[in-house]
Amino acid sequence: MKRMLWDLESSPNIGLFWKPGYKVSLSHDNIIQERAIICICWKWEGEKKVHHLEWDKGDDRKLCADFLKVALEADELIAHNGAIYDIKFFNGRCIFHGLDPAPIWKTVDTLAIARKRFGFNSNRLDYIGKFLCNEGKISTEYGLWKDILLLNCPKAMAKMVKYCKQDVVLLEKVWQKMAPYHGSK
Repeated sequence: MKRMLWDLESSPNIGLFWKPGYKVSLSHDNIIQERAIICICWKWEGEKKVHHLEWDKGDDRKLCADFLKVALEADELIAHNGAIYDIKFFNGRCIFHGLDPAPIWKTVDTLAIARKRFGFNSNRLDYIGKFLCNEGKISTEYGLWKDILLLNCPKAMAKMVKYCKQDVVLLEKVWQKMAPYHGSK
């Protein structure tokens, strides 16, 4: 079985609004720039190298096309919250760009496994990584996304890729702990 562990980072939408607040409801009509995939990172189970692709100044078409080719080599895709977010968002970007449809991949979602099989205090990857592996995610701040989206800052992009790569490394460690409980090892 050739398993790919992967993660993506996305930009926020840019929109118009008059006043921020808790319970503010914004229509899709407020969006002036759609969110996109900033970077995708992946590794093959058992290998050390973590690969990455990044957008071209906000354009994720080539990133999507290139990742689609690589992902087609996988027998199974593993992600944390992949079923709810990553796969759907990736597919949405592919259809937006007019790319060939992705197959219905065989997927494993470590978030779904955590919710179904365990009673952790939190099902976030950072918490589970610290709880099971003594290792968490890299700390980031909201300004990182702003610097990439609004300033096209190369340092911020490098930090985002490092953050995403660490998520993939942590995901594999968490997966290795969970796999026997999922019937996959």
